[in-house]
Amino acid sequence: MKKLMSIQLLLISFNAVIGQNVGHLDGLSGLLRTNDKFYVVISVIVTIFVGFFLYLIFIDRKLKKMERDFSENK
Repeated sequence: MKKLMSIQLLLISFNAVIGQNVGHLDGLSGLLRTNDKFYVVISVIVTIFVGFFLYLIFIDRKLKKMERDFSENK
């Protein structure tokens, strides 16, 4: 019964998304595209994600080194 209700809810929300009328330059995306700030926003988001992943790689290497040192000293 839970699966059936989940599927019905998913289908209802999917129909609501499809039914929306999307204009050519409506809302915030239109404003950003007309002022050429869209690419600035995308580049900032990409820079943040790249920095985050580089930080995770740095932390992973540091953790592996600490684990290796701990296992050697044991």
